[in-house]
Amino acid sequence: VTLDGKPVSRATVQFEPKGEGRFAGGQTDSDGRYHLNAMGGRPGAGAPAGDYVVAIQAYEDPFAGMPERPTDPAAAEKWDREMARRGMTPAKWLAPKEYADVKTSGLTATVKPGRNRIDFDLKSDFKGAVR
Repeated sequence: VTLDGKPVSRATVQFEPKGEGRFAGGQTDSDGRYHLNAMGGRPGAGAPAGDYVVAIQAYEDPFAGMPERPTDPAAAEKWDREMARRGMTPAKWLAPKEYADVKTSGLTATVKPGRNRIDFDLKSDFKGAVR
């Protein structure tokens, strides 16, 4: 995962199946690489083959040492409000928030059997896609 061509670390990547199937997710490392794990599946097994819509949350996390921020966008916003109530500053988005929701990200992926490499280059001037 890159933003304007530069790797994004600690971004949350979520694959939602277009049809039946399991969600899969992962987090990027310092080079922007991620590995998916299917929900309820064996750790490290990746995502089942199929077509997905994708959401990517890329934010600067000022809550170091705090409980982990939820990956669900609605839960994350509630969490941000609670941390702000406690005097903490809400997370600063590194990439447009629209990428964090499968309804507005415009991102899709097809996972094929075996190993896959699926890259995403996010754009800081992206305003969301209409589906």
